[in-house]
Amino acid sequence: MVMSDFNSKIGNNRRVYEDVMGEFGLGVRNERGQRMLEFCRGKQLCITNTYFYHREHDRYTSTHPDGIHRKCIDCILINKRWKTSVRGTKVMRGADFGTSHELLLSNIRNKLRTDRGRNQELVRYNLEKLRNEEVETAFKLRVGGRFEPLKGLETTEEKWCRGRDIIKEEADSILGRRRRAKQQQALNSIWREGMIRILKEWGLEPKILETIRRLYERKSIRVRKGKCSIEEFITTGGVILGCPLSPHLFNLYLEWVMRMALGDYEGGIDIGGTKISNMRYAFDMVLLAETKEELQRVLRMMEE
Repeated sequence: MVMSDFNSKIGNNRRVYEDVMGEFGLGVRNERGQRMLEFCRGKQLCITNTYFYHREHDRYTSTHPDGIHRKCIDCILINKRWKTSVRGTKVMRGADFGTSHELLLSNIRNKLRTDRGRNQELVRYNLEKLRNEEVETAFKLRVGGRFEPLKGLETTEEKWCRGRDIIKEEADSILGRRRRAKQQQALNSIWREGMIRILKEWGLEPKILETIRRLYERKSIRVRKGKCSIEEFITTGGVILGCPLSPHLFNLYLEWVMRMALGDYEGGIDIGGTKISNMRYAFDMVLLAETKEELQRVLRMMEE
């Protein structure tokens, strides 16, 4: 899927381009629109804006500063394979974001086929034990001793299957399985109500704040494993995974928390005349201090 302001008018004439656009274009095609249609054809894409009927007034996505000339230059493209998954694409008016463009909304409903072969849990063995010479020797002897009878098997397939099973059985017996560490997703630990309060403290405009609040209002998820699933339930924590807005909300939330935790602390390491007390990237954080005692003080401040 490709979504952008292409700054190109594709027009309403779909002759020769029936495979990439529908019947409900707008205006007259320009040179950039011609290149865009050729691009869609080459990449097996179709323009979803043009496949659903709307009044001409509801098809344009941009208004010229003179308030008279209007055009459709924002588009949502999707691979032809998924074209039938698109239930509708339309312009959403009324959003006050200080731009001459209108919001474009596409409703997509897709049903993915379950690959049963991939539902099996990946087994990870504790290979660290092989660093011990005694364990390594015992594993080699046990596996090697059981490989001798494989010479009597006729086909390579039989030898491979039996050899694979032998290695798995001995690895289970001698090495054991590695326990998977439970990693808490930082994005799922956000307190939503607190996030809204922090955004208000940052001084976000009431309209934007209300839009974000409604986006997260009564958000529900469903857990599914194989063919079994449970009923949807309401979640009160975390940001929406995959949403382009989520990283920004997370950064604003974390920045506010760090400011509240460190307060007026002016320590850290001097880099180019600037004191830096912490560095953050994605879900990782590094605290910086010149002495062990100072670092311990920063840790206590974070705990409090």
